[in-house]
Formats: sequence, C-alpha cells, structure tokens
Amino acid sequence: MTDTMFEVGQRILFFRERKGFTQENLAEKVGLTQPAICQIERGKRQQLNLKQLGDIAMALDVSVPDLLQIDPNEAQPVFFGLSTALRNTLNKLSQLTPQQQDKVGTIIQNILELP
Repeated sequence: MTDTMFEVGQRILFFRERKGFTQENLAEKVGLTQPAICQIERGKRQQLNLKQLGDIAMALDVSVPDLLQIDPNEAQPVFFGLSTALRNTLNKLSQLTPQQQDKVGTIIQNILELP
C-alpha cells in the first residue's frame, strides 16, 4: 500500500461518512462494488483512475482536489475537511499582516464565545 493511496482513501472515508453514506451507497452511486470502496478507503486498491476519482468526488459533493488534498490555485496545503468557502477565507486571511490576523482572530473568538 502506498501512503498516497492510503491518504486518498482516508479522505474518501471522511467525506463519505460526513455525507452519511455507507460503502454500499457510495459504491452504487459510482458503479463500483462495496469491496472495491472498502479497498480504496484502506489504501489497498492501487488502480483508481481519474474517472472513478471524479465519480467519487461528484457523489460526495467535493472536488477531486479535495480528495487529493491539493489546491490548484495555491502552492500551500488546504485545510482538510473544511468547506470550500471557509478554505478560501482562510487562504485570504493568511495574506493579512500578523496584526490584522490577530484582530480577525479576536473577532472570531468573540463570535464563537471561546475562552
């Protein structure tokens, strides 16, 4: 098993569970078998083509870059498991000065009522 396939499989598992799908549900939506989905999620299936990856992403309402944990517009890691809108906002926040980031952080903490 390669680390990359295992990581992709773990992201598929994360998004599948977040969507409330069983392996059987996902398999039916993408034209694979439940054992194939199980192998993919465990990183044991080495043959996963782009069409299958795209079908899985579409069924889970995420993008292929979400499954691969890459951001096609930025050379920085994305924030795994967050919505696209929140990731985009966090990417914009990373461009602020440290002082501006502190102010935004304080505002967010006040909104969330965190200690």
